[in-house]
Amino acid sequence: MLKLDSNMLDKRLSNFIGYGNLNADFWFIGYEEGCSKDIRDVQFRLRVPGLQDILKAHKELKEKRIDENALNWFEEGKYQTTWGALIKILLIAKGDFEQEIATETLSHTSLLKKVKYYQSNLWGRFDNETLVAELLPLPSKSSSEWHKGYSNSDISFLKSRKDYIEAVKTKRIE
Repeated sequence: MLKLDSNMLDKRLSNFIGYGNLNADFWFIGYEEGCSKDIRDVQFRLRVPGLQDILKAHKELKEKRIDENALNWFEEGKYQTTWGALIKILLIAKGDFEQEIATETLSHTSLLKKVKYYQSNLWGRFDNETLVAELLPLPSKSSSEWHKGYSNSDISFLKSRKDYIEAVKTKRIE
């Protein structure tokens, strides 16, 4: 039976924030961190500090051969749709495209290039202006799935995704 360490789960439930700088000017709060179905991915994420540098964490995922594609969003410059949409909002709010918008010369290519640069070099970094936090502390492949390692744990409210959300969401908002 697949079972995750209850102490690690409890620590993650109590301490996980996300990625970036707690003193950041811009905070983005997502619903929950994604991960693969691979138990090693979940175990790795349970062990890391509650606040991390996003690039460092993804480098470790690749170095430990947990996720060979972990650096695609950084070194490969691939567009991550969730982050990309938030980065667009951030850059526009900061006025990075003020002139292009005013002169109606903002192209999709220009926007995408700046978003990818920000995503690769600045997003969720300790020394930058963003904090990428999560409402729910446990990583999940999708919002419709619940990892067996969670339900097999000794923590009663982890028996189901519904119980977990009810037990954790209010505490995290406070």
